[in-house]
Amino acid sequence: MPRKQKIAYVEGEPLYNVDIWNHEGDVVKHFRDLTADEVDEIRDQYEDEPWLSVVVEEQ
Repeated sequence: MPRKQKIAYVEGEPLYNVDIWNHEGDVVKHFRDLTADEVDEIRDQYEDEPWLSVVVEEQ
């Protein structure tokens, strides 16, 4: 299995929490302490799934 590339964190850059919600109101995935680039990757991954919603919260 290929290793996931970790994006470097720059001090002072905001971090985000991301939850993926399904159409029934259940959280199906949690992501914590992500950079803006990592949030963009998650949005790209889930944007074509009409039954899922991506909720981003800045820490």
